[in-house]
Amino acid sequence: MANFNLVQITPKLPPEMDGIGDYAFKLAEGLSEHHKILTHFLACAEDFKPAPNIKNFSIIKLPNHKPQAILSVLPKNTDLVLLHYSEYMYEPKYGTPFWLVEALAAAKQQQKFKLLVMFHELPYFFLHKRLYLLPFQYFVASRLAKIADIVVTNNSGSQAALETFLNCSVKSIPVFSNIGEPNHLPSLVKRKRRLVVFGTPLRRGRIYQKRARAKLINICRLLKIEEIIDIGSPVSLKIPEIKGVPVVCMGRQSAQDVSSLLLNSLAGIAYSNDNSRLSKSGVFATYCAHGVVPVITHDKSSPADGLEVGKNFLFAGNQSQSIELESLQIIADNAYEWYQNHTQAKNVEAFASQILGNSS
Repeated sequence: MANFNLVQITPKLPPEMDGIGDYAFKLAEGLSEHHKILTHFLACAEDFKPAPNIKNFSIIKLPNHKPQAILSVLPKNTDLVLLHYSEYMYEPKYGTPFWLVEALAAAKQQQKFKLLVMFHELPYFFLHKRLYLLPFQYFVASRLAKIADIVVTNNSGSQAALETFLNCSVKSIPVFSNIGEPNHLPSLVKRKRRLVVFGTPLRRGRIYQKRARAKLINICRLLKIEEIIDIGSPVSLKIPEIKGVPVVCMGRQSAQDVSSLLLNSLAGIAYSNDNSRLSKSGVFATYCAHGVVPVITHDKSSPADGLEVGKNFLFAGNQSQSIELESLQIIADNAYEWYQNHTQAKNVEAFASQILGNSS
């Protein structure tokens, strides 16, 4: 087929640390290699500093957040625009990027392209600290969904909400690991009794505080953890140890180094507000892809998307007895098998099907 021109809109892109940007870039690589779908990137974060074009992908920084901004830089031969949406990424203060809806609507009126919106995040009530913003955030999300030609998301909770907005079916594509997908996984018996804490500074910081800290202590005791490895931009806490278990703060690491550390670790812990949305977590996907035992801090909501506590992951605070290594290996293997349904290659094929199937 002839080359297909795709514009992916993201907040930021590599080499800056940004989960959505990493996801979009890896998706672009796969779409180009396997389907001749060429990506032009449009980065919208006001503090983003574009690097030189990487791997032959053009990168344009949006000049401003005004209704005509997207139209002013959009390539004329664009076949489809793929928006990677997370409300606070496009309007950090309130999570209400009205400008984005207006800019996309204006561009669609003047250029003949299809719009695909990937909802990485969707506003929801669970533990929302500024409830007065929810109606406005819902309004923006619903407007984006309604002007889109194609809507996809990454978890069944958001899928149900979007299907209510649109009164039609919406595809859910759980995310893949941005840190790679190793071909060989050492068994747990060959790994160190190490627990990895990985992710954004905000979520990692919460693991060390209040109730989550007690759960962290509990899982370290039950898994006989000898070392905690903290990976990512520094948190605003000094954490030399947790109940005698040393905490080694590694700071930001390359994807290759993160992968190597995970392949020599027993378990990885992630902070979760809502377990029905675990399949949207790149950190959880990374743990599954590397064969560690995924551990989740909170047990206030039930998992979904084929995940089961005790089968694919553990709750940090629910266990009261030590778990044998053989049982932990079964959990790690189950998590890895669950991940195989939405690897990077599977995501590329799912998006290619959505893009090319709706290109006419």
